[in-house]
Amino acid sequence: ATIRSGVSCTTDKLIDDLSKIADEVTRLTSEIAGKGANVSPDPIYLTVFKRDILYDLTLIDLPGITRNPLPGQAENIHEQILHGVTTGEALEYIVSL
Repeated sequence: ATIRSGVSCTTDKLIDDLSKIADEVTRLTSEIAGKGANVSPDPIYLTVFKRDILYDLTLIDLPGITRNPLPGQAENIHEQILHGVTTGEALEYIVSL
């Protein structure tokens, strides 16, 4: 698999051990959105591939829709998430699927 942040990284990081993917997603999420339960419009690109097949799979993790902020989240978290889901690259990928 390869993973990269659309903001902080221009090259993909190779992950040979698929059990490490969750750790890397968590690390990049904290790097982009900060500690806690914050969200960010900046994407994380995760591509999973296998050597003997022609196609790969690229995943986009969209935040869950929340109406009430958790402690430490912005009061307008609902609007931030809706804006992130309905604009930008995420929407392009959703439409193209």
